[in-house]
Amino acid sequence: IEASALPAVSTTYLTTTYPNYVFKKAFELKTNSTIKGYLVLIDANLTKYAIHFDAKGQFVKAVTIR
Repeated sequence: IEASALPAVSTTYLTTTYPNYVFKKAFELKTNSTIKGYLVLIDANLTKYAIHFDAKGQFVKAVTIR
């Protein structure tokens, strides 16, 4: 999905926690067409992260990819 399709609370979290981050990809995590959460891939300060948000856009966890 596009960055603009993410809940506003998720976008705010990314901007606050990772200033100047570069958006790469985002995915909706669905079960039977019900959104269960979001997975967002970003680059920040030469590090890649996978950020998990719940269905309401609240932060769940971040995993450093590299």
